[in-house]
Amino acid sequence: MGFRDVIAHQYFDLDAEQVLLIYQEALHGVLDAIRSLEARSRQPS
Repeated sequence: MGFRDVIAHQYFDLDAEQVLLIYQEALHGVLDAIRSLEARSRQPS
C-alpha cells in the first residue's frame, strides 16, 4: 500500500509525526526533480 493511498483513504489512522518525517526526508529529492524537469523544459527541442 502506497503513502498516497493511506493519505487519501485511511487518513484517520495517520501518525502526524510519521507524515512529517516522510515529508522532511522526501522534500529535497522532490525539489531536485522539479528543478530538473523545469530546466529540461526550457531547453530547445
